[in-house]
Amino acid sequence: MPQIALFRLEGSAESRAAARSGLRAELVEGVFQQASGPSEAIVMTGIDEPREMNLYREGGDFSPPFDLAIKAEYADDQAFIANLAAFGRQNRFVSFGGFRTEATLKKGSAELWRPGEIPGVHMLHPLRFHDDLPRSALLRSWRDIHGDLAPHAHAGASYYTQQLTLKRWGSPEQDFGGFSEFHFPSMAALIEGYFASDEARKAVRHDIRHFIKGVPPRMFSTACCYTR
Repeated sequence: MPQIALFRLEGSAESRAAARSGLRAELVEGVFQQASGPSEAIVMTGIDEPREMNLYREGGDFSPPFDLAIKAEYADDQAFIANLAAFGRQNRFVSFGGFRTEATLKKGSAELWRPGEIPGVHMLHPLRFHDDLPRSALLRSWRDIHGDLAPHAHAGASYYTQQLTLKRWGSPEQDFGGFSEFHFPSMAALIEGYFASDEARKAVRHDIRHFIKGVPPRMFSTACCYTR
């Protein structure tokens, strides 16, 4: 099962942006130094949210909610937690959290993750689910009903996976019940094809009310697949 980690730097939008590339290299080095670390890791480096994706935002801060994210499969949780804590504590992160998840692929294939930079725009969307929703009802609403709707509604996406949180560690504000993970082959595909139509947008927004209580900001990023 995959593990996901999220890191947010302290400081201004400008200082955070300047630090990301150096910290990405440091994160990758730390992951593969561990003998029990993963054989492959997807590292996401945050980018500003495209203005076209949020026309109603108040203020001018379009910086990503997280500066770096990683998705990998560690042999055990302890190795993952050790990496998360070491990297999170030695850098200027005001928030870092880790999640073990159960992934359900809904669109595309794992062939997307070939070694090197992945062309296009990646999107990791943290989710908070209704507290009183039984797991069986959540899986029916999110995985089955919404899982059939979203691949068609988000026509520009080439990849869509639902990541259900099974266990989490780290900063308490990162209390996400799961993630919607998308990849778009280009910025144009994201902006023009995030919703297939106005009807698709309305259908998605109506549907998510059944299982989502909070939608934290989306993390748009570049993505790179690293291997040992």
